Amino acid sequence: MFERYTERARRVIFFARYEAAQVGSTTIETEHFLLGLIREDKNITSRYLRTMSDIDYIRNEIAGMAEHAVSWLTRKSLLARTVTIKVRYSDFTTITRSHTAPPTRDQANVASRAVQLLERTDAGRRPVRLLGVSVHNFCREDDDASDPERLPFDAGS
Repeated sequence: MFERYTERARRVIFFARYEAAQVGSTTIETEHFLLGLIREDKNITSRYLRTMSDIDYIRNEIAGMAEHAVSWLTRKSLLARTVTIKVRYSDFTTITRSHTAPPTRDQANVASRAVQLLERTDAGRRPVRLLGVSVHNFCREDDDASDPERLPFDAGS
């Protein structure tokens, strides 16, 4: 069953099982996987459980996430009209910002829009715990994209 997983993933599962057994749990819950990840990779806490306050670092992270979203669009042969970012501050207040424009999967366009959305937040002035970039409002290249306000389920007038 575990042959399809990488060696690292198998180690995380092993550690998660161990952590669950330590507390008498018969099931492996999310917190056991988190503890398994920490046991497997001691640096994970510095990468994922820290706050970010350097605005240049945050911008680079947002741009990298936008690049990942564009590669997903490319694999699925889709275009996206809407780019959304999510920012969770260190006090766990979470905000989102979105921008809708003509459909695209151009990496520079999506990254630029995501970074511009970031400028409409307090990131850099307030410590950030979590960032996210997502794309929405999909269409295909051969869809009628002449009206950016028209949603895919609109029958038209």
